[in-house]
Amino acid sequence: IRNPLGVIRGTVDLMRERSSAVLDERDRVALNDIAAEVERLRRLTQDLLDLAANRPLAFAPTAIADLLADAARAAEAAYPAIKVHCTIAPLPMIESDAARVRQVFSNLLANAAEAQREGQILVHAKIDHGRIRITIADQGPGIASEAAEQLFDLYFTTKSGGTGLGLAVARGIVEQLGGTLEHLPDQRPGATFEVKLPLRTKAPAGSRVG
Repeated sequence: IRNPLGVIRGTVDLMRERSSAVLDERDRVALNDIAAEVERLRRLTQDLLDLAANRPLAFAPTAIADLLADAARAAEAAYPAIKVHCTIAPLPMIESDAARVRQVFSNLLANAAEAQREGQILVHAKIDHGRIRITIADQGPGIASEAAEQLFDLYFTTKSGGTGLGLAVARGIVEQLGGTLEHLPDQRPGATFEVKLPLRTKAPAGSRVG
């Protein structure tokens, strides 16, 4: 599934690059919709793989700042009306599973983009009490209090057409890595999610490395 999705996404990107000067607004919106749906299918495929396979972690030196920047670029490409503003303090390299951490960031940014559809998403990352703390804040409608306790339950969703996989899989990955993923009821407009990852400099004993 991922291979044809990659071809579709590459073709859409090429069409946008070659034809941006001549496309009317309706055609630009149509291409953007295709790109967003391809990204949604890509994330769903990855989430299903994690849910079904319980794959071992592959620890290797990981640059969290690079993963955030890459996920931000991908989110902006999939959702052109969205801008992701990253404020990232100097962070050390840590031992982690880069692909899985990237998946977590992609899920959170996509959820934020789908919640607000346009505007700015704010991403902050820094060292906090011996861990890397990342917050992702959107300007959408926020999380209703009655839904907050179920947010990370498998198959629970508040979105029409949602699968209820993204947040559950993301929390599972973060906890496997020794971290935490929480929704912060911080009284600001929209929703804020916080990821904390350990400052691990060596892979845990018995883990698969690289």
